[in-house]
Amino acid sequence: MRLSVVLAILLATAVPRAEAQLATAELFVDIDAGAQATDEGPISDAETFTDGPRTTDVFLGSGSIPWDLQAIAGGGKGDADGQVNYLAAASQIILGGTFTIQSAAAAPAAALAGFDAVAKITFEVSAETPYTITGSVSTGRALSEAEVVACQINGTVLAGDSRATTLAPGVYPILREGVAFPGESLAVECSAASSGGTADANTVTFDLQLNLGSTTPTTSTTLQPLTKRQCKKACRRAVAACRASCATLEKAERKTCRRACKQSGRSCGQSTGCALPVG
Repeated sequence: MRLSVVLAILLATAVPRAEAQLATAELFVDIDAGAQATDEGPISDAETFTDGPRTTDVFLGSGSIPWDLQAIAGGGKGDADGQVNYLAAASQIILGGTFTIQSAAAAPAAALAGFDAVAKITFEVSAETPYTITGSVSTGRALSEAEVVACQINGTVLAGDSRATTLAPGVYPILREGVAFPGESLAVECSAASSGGTADANTVTFDLQLNLGSTTPTTSTTLQPLTKRQCKKACRRAVAACRASCATLEKAERKTCRRACKQSGRSCGQSTGCALPVG
């Protein structure tokens, strides 16, 4: 499934130059997500769910792109769901995303689930303007080299990994300050990708806030965060991914590991970004 959104935003310049002000901003979002299940026993069945392609044009403000894909065939089940949030205002840019996968299969069935999402905002300012970037990225289980969660500005990684490195489970904070100049093109980008089959689960998140003209970050209330139900679902999957990572440990260590996963799950919620807290 491919979902592409290209958003061009031209902002008014009536605000005095002393105010933080974007001159232009352009948003690009690209999402691939899928869930598949097959059963090669006496009854064979296969389903692939896709959402799109779909394009959305929005003039200024914020938007949300959700999806929930599920495939069930015999003893196999694949599930992939997520949501991307974005906002571009005169003094603030926000990119947010929460993504979950879960696959389970009992032989001879098989299941797959995965996603690959990129959200990017390119912008220019009308006057020399300081900025502050805050937020975090997280993953519920270790990411392989083919998987990723990261945010960056003009190619410089703020937090997370690349598609050529691994990443341990945890929450990785973002904090950076800088100055934007007129005529300079800046681009903030967040990406996330994870996939699994047979018996796998994971929750990946990114949350980036860029505030112009102030070193004190402000939180916008115009985005659409995960509902309590969606957050509980993401936390359950994060716990499942955590428990799955304990499988390779010795019996005693495995028991301790699973107990720690359960304890972390009790603290998981909207206050932790619907991801397991670290420590």
